[in-house]
Amino acid sequence: MRALLVALLMLVAPTATADPVPRIIGGGPASQAYSFVASLQNTNGGHLCGGALVQSGWVLTAKHCVTGTSPSNLRVRVGSVNRTSGGTLELVTQFVQHPGSDVALLRLRAPVTHQPVQIAVSVPIGSTVRLLGWGRTCATCTDPLPLGLREVDAPVLPDSRCGTGPAELCVGGDGRGACQGDSGSPAILKVGTVWHLAGAASRGTTAVCGQGPWIYSDASAHRTWIRNITGL
Repeated sequence: MRALLVALLMLVAPTATADPVPRIIGGGPASQAYSFVASLQNTNGGHLCGGALVQSGWVLTAKHCVTGTSPSNLRVRVGSVNRTSGGTLELVTQFVQHPGSDVALLRLRAPVTHQPVQIAVSVPIGSTVRLLGWGRTCATCTDPLPLGLREVDAPVLPDSRCGTGPAELCVGGDGRGACQGDSGSPAILKVGTVWHLAGAASRGTTAVCGQGPWIYSDASAHRTWIRNITGL
């Protein structure tokens, strides 16, 4: 099982030239604007991973999205459902990698004016979260690159379904979930009328996207770490 997860992690890890088809499994076009949604890109504008604005100058993404590169190779477009236009395009000057989880914080060159997302206090098993991203709609898609953000609602499953622990979430499956290009993208939980950040996409549990659940790093389990780094 460990070898399979390592192989899947390699599948979703970006490269400097990668520009994966940006969609999400089982979903549709974004139904609304999300002020906090972010596309992590190389300096040529190629989409690498997703992210979420958690403070005016900081974006949360997956750690493996920045492993092996440097901040000078990265930029972020924040606050637009179109990864090539709108919102605010800002350079990355620093990233801080969590020592034990697949999460990282990116410091932007300058704060942006978009509204950050609040961090969820908890993400209960059985709750429905909304997955956002610019990742593939299927494991073998070769369509031209769409520009628009995708979304799908999916359940939070018991840890036993993914073999996850308290710092991770088991999400989706049944034809709904993330895929290549969705790493670091947010899962969000609606609390009343406000979206809260539930997690960041980390890796799959099956070789084919959508056949099994995806593992997301639990944002609520990293609240203290996020606050200590960003001053949130």
